[in-house]
Amino acid sequence: AFGRSFWTEIGGSRMYAVAMGGGPAVVLVHGYGVSGTYMLPLARALAGSYCSAFVPDLPGQGRSGPLRRRESISDIADALVTGIAA
Repeated sequence: AFGRSFWTEIGGSRMYAVAMGGGPAVVLVHGYGVSGTYMLPLARALAGSYCSAFVPDLPGQGRSGPLRRRESISDIADALVTGIAA
């Protein structure tokens, strides 16, 4: 199963994510220069076993739009926390 995809508005930009499975939550964060698509095979394996997997595209990566200001690691981390809480 692919899971449920959704968009979250963060500081005037949109962040894309996929959620799947049930149980304790695991957030799979991709590296810089790729997207959450890279993490989907692992998300499927984990979600089929024992947990929920949340796979975001970080700001400016994959389907997510860039933040409205220069993106520091701190800005990206803040956006991730906001996206998870939504």
